[in-house]
Amino acid sequence: MESPAKHTIAIASGKGGVGKSTVTLNLALALAREASVGILDADLYGPDIPAMLGLTRLRDAKRWTVWSEEKRRLERKQQR
Repeated sequence: MESPAKHTIAIASGKGGVGKSTVTLNLALALAREASVGILDADLYGPDIPAMLGLTRLRDAKRWTVWSEEKRRLERKQQR
């Protein structure tokens, strides 16, 4: 399946705590003035983009799939 996105910008680092989520959010907010913008925050343990925006979730995700191809998949299940 082809992505509907015309352009993709990846913000990454091999080290935690360097401000990837902050850079991502600030870049997205700046670009949103000129175009439609979406964010995929794949950091499972770090800062939460909705929390940085002051948004609250109605409920936590129990399970979500990031990628799936036939029998291979990348997913996270809530820890108990």
